[in-house]
Amino acid sequence: MELYHGTNNHFATEIRDGKIDVKIGGGELGRGFYIGDLPHQAFNWAWHQYKKDKAVVKLEFDDDEILNQNPLCLNYRETCTQRNIIRDNNQTRNFLFNENIVWAPVVGKNIPNFNQLKFESQNAENLANDASVQKSIY
Repeated sequence: MELYHGTNNHFATEIRDGKIDVKIGGGELGRGFYIGDLPHQAFNWAWHQYKKDKAVVKLEFDDDEILNQNPLCLNYRETCTQRNIIRDNNQTRNFLFNENIVWAPVVGKNIPNFNQLKFESQNAENLANDASVQKSIY
């Protein structure tokens, strides 16, 4: 499974070197490390945040390793509901589902078939940082 993270060059190097920290990121589903399945969206996000310092990291996982984390899978309606609750309670930097991984559609933008995985536990962080996960910057 190929997934992508848009960031700047400094953090791209940290990610590539196995230094992902699920406690420092945040987004529409709360605290965690976010990766998506559309490389051009990772690039778009990085460009809008960092301009010339943009970078995208491709992470290649074995599908079974993701599934072994027993991800919480949300449908569109559930994701919208959770996003609204999290945003209304000002918890985009600290809300946790207390799961390893949350797999959900991106609902903050109207992009059909754009999925995100939020890594939020120590187990998920360990998986993302494992040497078996190929990481490349482009």
